[in-house]
Amino acid sequence: MLKQKMKRDIKNNLSQFITIFLMVAIGVMAYSGIKAYMGEDIGTVFLAPSGISKKRRWIKSAHAVGKLVIDEGAGKAILAHRSLLPVGIKRIEGRFDEGDVVEIICNGDVVAKGIVSYDSDELLRIAGKRSSDICALLGRKGHDDAVLSGNIALL
Repeated sequence: MLKQKMKRDIKNNLSQFITIFLMVAIGVMAYSGIKAYMGEDIGTVFLAPSGISKKRRWIKSAHAVGKLVIDEGAGKAILAHRSLLPVGIKRIEGRFDEGDVVEIICNGDVVAKGIVSYDSDELLRIAGKRSSDICALLGRKGHDDAVLSGNIALL
């Protein structure tokens, strides 16, 4: 039971991060690679899901240069594949520019990574504020979202 769970967890983690075809076969058998390719049951095959876009795969693998600590409501929105609004941001850590990748943290856990629509100084000014107040606070109106939903990759 534990071995099956570990195998499933490894399979899920590998295949969500990298789009590959990975086969583990018994190497001492003659032509094991060919036999496995032909469908013979002599190993284990790990297939990547096709549901994750190249952009989200890149976001997941990119080095995060900062952190956005968010409240539970924003965490629920992120998990529902919605954008992160400034009102849901409790704290900003690090210095970053617009377009950089940051970690998104809820209740102490990194739940996602995302490409920010504002730099860290601007986010410090609009964090916890409504999107309708952005223009008055920054002197310009950018996106209503601190991180657009299309720029968020769940971890």
